[in-house]
Amino acid sequence: MAWRWLPLTTSEPGYVQAVKDAIGITPEGREKPLTEKTAPAWVNENREALSLRTEPYLGFCGLAGKPEA
Repeated sequence: MAWRWLPLTTSEPGYVQAVKDAIGITPEGREKPLTEKTAPAWVNENREALSLRTEPYLGFCGLAGKPEA
């Protein structure tokens, strides 16, 4: 038996909203505003500062299988 953690996902509502909010801002140290292509990477690098999860939080027993979402 083993406990398996689900990875962090980019479909979490908080993550999606953080990316939307980041588009168009120019973070300190950057010359250009964030775009749809650059915002996700910036959000990932700043998860803790943006109060987003940094560690997997859902898991399941290896014998019981993966929970259906």
